[in-house]
Amino acid sequence: ATFSKGILGELFNIDNKNEYFLFSQKKKVEKLTNLTQFNQPSQQLSVYQPFIKRLPWLFWFNFVLPQQLREYKIDLFFSLNHFLPIKKTTRKEVVVIHDLAWKVNPDWKNFSYRVYAKLFQQRSLQRVDKIIAVSHSTKRDIMRFYNVPESKIEVIYEGADKRFKPRELNQVSKLRLLSKLSELSNFKDFKNLPAIVLYVGRLEERKNIKGILEITKRLDSLNSKSFIRDLKFVLVGGTSKPRGEEYLKEIHKRSNILYLGDVNDEYLPFIYNLAKIFLFPSFCEGFGLTVLEAMQSGLPVLTSNTSSLLEVVGDGGLMHEPNNCEAFARDIVKLLEDKKFYQEMREKGIKQAKKFSWEKTVRKIVNIFNQL
Repeated sequence: ATFSKGILGELFNIDNKNEYFLFSQKKKVEKLTNLTQFNQPSQQLSVYQPFIKRLPWLFWFNFVLPQQLREYKIDLFFSLNHFLPIKKTTRKEVVVIHDLAWKVNPDWKNFSYRVYAKLFQQRSLQRVDKIIAVSHSTKRDIMRFYNVPESKIEVIYEGADKRFKPRELNQVSKLRLLSKLSELSNFKDFKNLPAIVLYVGRLEERKNIKGILEITKRLDSLNSKSFIRDLKFVLVGGTSKPRGEEYLKEIHKRSNILYLGDVNDEYLPFIYNLAKIFLFPSFCEGFGLTVLEAMQSGLPVLTSNTSSLLEVVGDGGLMHEPNNCEAFARDIVKLLEDKKFYQEMREKGIKQAKKFSWEKTVRKIVNIFNQL
């Protein structure tokens, strides 16, 4: 959804020549003509027939959608997420591959996804005219696992929404927002504003939630320092099978961890600005969008030196092996103790984030459309 919003948010500022149609199982097919229409979906994209909404997504995607593409005489089909319908009904096809984490480690995805991907991923990548990989790391995985020629793949980075930026929130505003979020999470003991280490992402094995829990334990051994005693870890995001619920049970046992779950998107830019540090020790990322959002928001970033995170973060953050919990804990302490070092890492992150934007992303994608 974030990728879709990023693309559509810039598309009509860049391309006023091609015609675009948005197809969705839950909405009526409509021709998109401008940004205003996209920003008002309730008015422009009325609810589709109820029986279509009740169909399983796989049936809609593979059988209903191809008929709609033919009916509307679509020349090029742009699939924003990994797969193509079984039957080709357009002249050209482009697909976006965000990651192949399920191939790197099958345990990171649920059984039903693995079965579908085994049946249809290879077929989609062989048939498609162009593959967009969101990082060079993802491109290497595509070539490694599916033997796709390099000439068929274009690396196009994602961007972060312009709402993510440094904000000067005063103490009252921060406490008011924390109070609101605490109501959502049944956490009501904020009397003073604590230092916050933030994680944004799903609770799943691939994101190394176990590592975050271990880092909090390492910091507990430093509780002689007052700023460590008051430190709170705030985790934002839903849970994913197979391990998400297990992590959630453990989180609820910890007094220094606040789990907010899925928060309303309007709060997220402000949540970044409540925190002092962003922690993201993931094992594998296709791009790592939340890391970019954090850097763009002015948060010093601690993350893994794996997969695409090396490309996105560069020298804009502090990086370690995902399981090096001791190093992550030491860096948290150093950032909180050393104000000069903290400001240096903050500025490096902001500078690195300027290399990415949805405008750059969309310009490159539209160029591929025009070439095809």
